[in-house]
Amino acid sequence: ELGAYSLGTKITSASGMKFSLPSHARISGAYIHDIDQKNSFSILAQADYYLHNAFGAAIAAEADIADLISVRAGYNLGAENVLPSFASAGIGVHFIGIRIDAAYLFANEVLGNTLAISLGYSF
Repeated sequence: ELGAYSLGTKITSASGMKFSLPSHARISGAYIHDIDQKNSFSILAQADYYLHNAFGAAIAAEADIADLISVRAGYNLGAENVLPSFASAGIGVHFIGIRIDAAYLFANEVLGNTLAISLGYSF
């Protein structure tokens, strides 16, 4: 995948402070190995170039088990003055179109000890 993200004009905060979006170009790819019809293993990688001369990268792995549970781990090498580096781990459950995912971010002062939970539905 190749794309451009966060393009636009400056944003004004509620306090009146203006700041630029972290505009960047991204290239990413994945290798997916199907173990059998219900189990797979994936390795994903991405590289980001931020338009003010900063670079970032990420790598992750995911195991899908019994077409029901996903286990994930990754590391994001942040771009200086844009996004801090952090590690993450997560788990997801998906059944009859309903998906519940949880991710935990750690190894960072800013984002460390962050738990994110999402609920989704696939039509």
